Amino acid sequence: MKKSRSCVPAIVTALTLAAPAVARAGDCKSDTQIAAELWQKFGEEIKRFAAEVGAQLGNLSAEEIKKKLDDVETAVRRAEAKANETFKNGKWKIGPRALPAGETLDGDLKAERVFLTQGPSLVDNVKIVLDGEGGDAKSDVTVTICTIDASGKYEKVHDFTFGKADYQRVFERTVAAAAGKVVSVHLERKTYGLNNYKYKLRMDRPGL
Repeated sequence: MKKSRSCVPAIVTALTLAAPAVARAGDCKSDTQIAAELWQKFGEEIKRFAAEVGAQLGNLSAEEIKKKLDDVETAVRRAEAKANETFKNGKWKIGPRALPAGETLDGDLKAERVFLTQGPSLVDNVKIVLDGEGGDAKSDVTVTICTIDASGKYEKVHDFTFGKADYQRVFERTVAAAAGKVVSVHLERKTYGLNNYKYKLRMDRPGL
């Protein structure tokens, strides 16, 4: 059977981006430590997997390569599951919450909250949707969206502030060139208190 190498770049790319990691409002730098810890925790398993598959690529048929791509998907989902166990997501969770792709999270913002993707993005463009649902707080809310790569280099992609009048507004922001990077979303009220800003947050990955 004729060997096919057309899927090789896809495999290498998927393997390179498969190891999870992570990201805060206003200041992206504060999230790099969390990101580094997750890269270290989950990266080695994916690296070993990549090495094993890479050694076989030259002798694989198209069907076998497709099977390996399926294995890559399984490895990514397994790593994301491990990350989710670490985050133990929940509305009342203290500390960073995981931001799984395609899943809507709800919350009551009394002070600040950090959301981090469970792993680096497998696609270049992801969309962050913040759906305001009102609340009895009156202070401004700042939203900062950052990306962090495996080396700890960070970039502030979006940073905006809105007031009480926009508590029920839907904000959508696209993060470009996100492939291979962890995406963080940081929400922070200008004035902390027992009252709240209610919201739903979602990250979409087109095509996945």
